[in-house]
Amino acid sequence: MKVVICEIEGGVARITLNRPEFLNAINSVLLQELADTMDRVCALPDVKIIMLTGAGRAFCVGDDLKEMNSDLGIQGPSGFLVERLQDISRAMMFSDKIVVTLVHGWAIGGGLSWVLNSDLVLFEEDAKCFFPEIGLGLYMSGAATVLLPSLAGHARAMSLFAKGEHVDAAEALRMGMASQLVPTGEGKEAIEVLCQELLSLPDELLGTVKKARSCHSGAAIEETLRRESEALTKSIASVREKQQQQQ
Repeated sequence: MKVVICEIEGGVARITLNRPEFLNAINSVLLQELADTMDRVCALPDVKIIMLTGAGRAFCVGDDLKEMNSDLGIQGPSGFLVERLQDISRAMMFSDKIVVTLVHGWAIGGGLSWVLNSDLVLFEEDAKCFFPEIGLGLYMSGAATVLLPSLAGHARAMSLFAKGEHVDAAEALRMGMASQLVPTGEGKEAIEVLCQELLSLPDELLGTVKKARSCHSGAAIEETLRRESEALTKSIASVREKQQQQQ
């Protein structure tokens, strides 16, 4: 069974994270399939919008810690999979496609970073999110270390990173993580409506507006992604070493 499903129709690439039994936790297979899918759809001129959703009860609960702590974990040879994680964020932020994401249930860790990478985000009203990485001895990804402070302010972002505080949908909207709240259970219908509204607009102008971020802060974001990759790879190695010592 494919853990990333992509259906392209009418200018929209509908990408679904498809590990519902694991709440769409990020394992190496999902990571590589999603990175490959993003590369493919970003190269298609007929695709104007990327819709990102999760199957089952949650959008994405972040890293699959069981796999990460095994010999087949997310670090991979020379941090290859960590870099693929960052490549997904690059595709979301720097392509000319408008990325629209639906959060239901939970968005955690790397999954929440993808939310920050998106252009428009719908939160169902009972959705929640948080960054648990520092409490787990890990590091953030997806340029979250600069994107969250730009939304919430430095002090609030540091508190969210350090304490792993849960953010509900209403606060996500106030903070700027979410662009719209929708009733619980109505997210899939609402995101389809939003995509059709976007398709009615001049896509070249929307793409130009999006590209403004790349022109303004692309180099800084790229440097952040590089530093995060180094820190995350080192932190995974440290967590594994500590676990081996305890065995």
